[in-house]
Formats: sequence, C-alpha cells, structure tokens
Amino acid sequence: MRWLRAVVLCLGLTLAHTASATSMVAVGLEELAADSTAVVYARVGTADPVLTPSRAYTDTRLHVETVLAGQAPALLNVRQVGGAHGDHTIVVPGDGRLTPGDHVVAFLRKVDGRWYLTAMAQSVWHVEGTGRLARVHRELEGIALFERSTDGTVQEATESLPEPGTFEELAEAVRHLPMGQP
Repeated sequence: MRWLRAVVLCLGLTLAHTASATSMVAVGLEELAADSTAVVYARVGTADPVLTPSRAYTDTRLHVETVLAGQAPALLNVRQVGGAHGDHTIVVPGDGRLTPGDHVVAFLRKVDGRWYLTAMAQSVWHVEGTGRLARVHRELEGIALFERSTDGTVQEATESLPEPGTFEELAEAVRHLPMGQP
C-alpha cells in the first residue's frame, strides 16, 4: 500500500509539472533561420524591467561578439514578456533564459525596431567553455514540444530534434542557412 501511495504521489507531481508547460511546435535550425533577422554569439548583460500600462517586460542587453548570420549591432536589447517588478514576478514557462554573464548563441527577430527571441527557449543555445569546441545546448524545460504530421495535424513530438554539440558545429550549420527576415 505504501508503494502505491508513492507511485500516485510521483504521478501527481509529474502531472502538476507538465501542466505548467508551454506548448509549441518544435523548430529546427532551418525554421529558426527562416524566421530570424540575425543569429549572434553574445555575452548576456544586465536585465531591466519595463512596465507598460498593459504588460510587464524585461529588456536584456546582449553584447554581440560575433554575428553568425544576418545583421545585428554590437549591443542590442532583447525584449521578453515577464520579469521581476517590485513585489511581483511574472514567469513565462518555455521562454529563453538569458542570465547575465552567460555566453549564448541566439536566433533573433527584429520587429518594429525591437529585438525578440525568434522562438522562445528554442532560440537560445547556452555556450559552456571557450573556443570553437565549447559545448552548446538548449534548455527546453517547461516546453511541451509538438510536430506537424504529413496531413497537417499537430501531434506530440515523438523524437527530439538533432542538436549540434559544439559551438563550431552550430556556427557552421548557421552559416549555410538562408536567413528569413531583413
């Protein structure tokens, strides 16, 4: 009986965790590039809260070290919904994590003069180490990924997308992709 309670508790915790996920269609490098203005290797700078009458945002500075594709300035702000504002914190599950001091490869879109992550957390590769053989990975916690079937319906993703393992592999793949947005 104790075993059954433990299983039910674990199942309940698992379902509770899944309930806070953001659902999105899985996108590969080709789709990300097609929807992006630029792909940059950057150091994450400071993050500033922005309050508007209708929403709370966070603007995070990216100090661009290399533009891998497209065009981008040496310093840009990425706007994300949510953030810490006074006593309130708004979190969007599945959004990209941009932590000051980290190095990232980010797929970005410029819309009406502002920069955004192209596809939330799917747009950000965290770079661990230095040099061309530094390891890269995406943090996709908080996302329920789906894929389009051949008949156009959307279903839960059955396998993960192939991921480049090093900065060099990612940079080389990006250089050969056509960018979508000017």
